Amino acid sequence: AAAAAAAETAAADVADADATPMVVARSPAQAMWSSVLAAAYARIRMVDSDVMQVRAAHETDFRRVDRALRYTERGDLVSAVRELKQLQPQGLCAHVVSDWMRAATARIALDALATVATADAQIQARRVASAAAL
Repeated sequence: AAAAAAAETAAADVADADATPMVVARSPAQAMWSSVLAAAYARIRMVDSDVMQVRAAHETDFRRVDRALRYTERGDLVSAVRELKQLQPQGLCAHVVSDWMRAATARIALDALATVATADAQIQARRVASAAAL
């Protein structure tokens, strides 16, 4: 008889849950069980949310690496480095490309230095040429 009454109460709770957003506990045991279920559900949702955020971050990082590869194929190292600097700092992609980033940054600096040195050499050559013409 007690089991039948408990089953009826549980069935009524399920029916009430469909009709209302929250079921009020009828006993301390039911309140405890509701709390346990609510905590478990919240934990599952939190873990699921964290997993989805990590997955989204990784997908974003993979897209950034893909764009950087296209920039590199076109010879645009500056844009590739700019794209890769936006990777998640503690992410796998950032770790994998870190050595390449150091090398690419050094290459960009050397290219800039070579451009400045070439421009300076051209200026000096023009000065020498105009001094010789006088």
